[in-house]
Amino acid sequence: PADLGGRAMDGERPRWGGLLERLSNEASAGGLVAIGGPFDRLFDERAGVTYYNAPGYADQVEREARIGLDGSWSLHPNQTAQANRIHMPTAEELGSALDKVEGFNEAKAAGTGAVVLDGQMVDEATYKNFANTVQTVRAIDEAHGTQTAEAYDETQLERARSVTLQFG
Repeated sequence: PADLGGRAMDGERPRWGGLLERLSNEASAGGLVAIGGPFDRLFDERAGVTYYNAPGYADQVEREARIGLDGSWSLHPNQTAQANRIHMPTAEELGSALDKVEGFNEAKAAGTGAVVLDGQMVDEATYKNFANTVQTVRAIDEAHGTQTAEAYDETQLERARSVTLQFG
């Protein structure tokens, strides 16, 4: 924290809200991936028992996901599983993103730059958001297929693996 001008107060670390929001915006504008910072309080103690600090890490990762960061840094295998599950789109979100990506791909192939799908206009800008959702699932599937197999049915996963994503 001191390197960035913040300091721990009464055991609480700075939350960096505004800085992380700007990081997310700037990375997105530059076509980069924004990853949150480390959470090094891996273990905590209560009543003389040391335990993995899952709630503390989940709080940080959920905060990072809410402000638009694409992923979170993990220092421990348990953190990797948590971060993937928190950042991983729901089955409904993936299904909607796949519908929008496939529909926009068809419209673009037909020479149209925008199309209305399920009442929502999809153009190059919104397409990127849906494509990023699919890309997130692909990345997690590639590294931790058991997690995606638990979250999505095989038909949905196969669609995510095979749909053409056009960036640029």
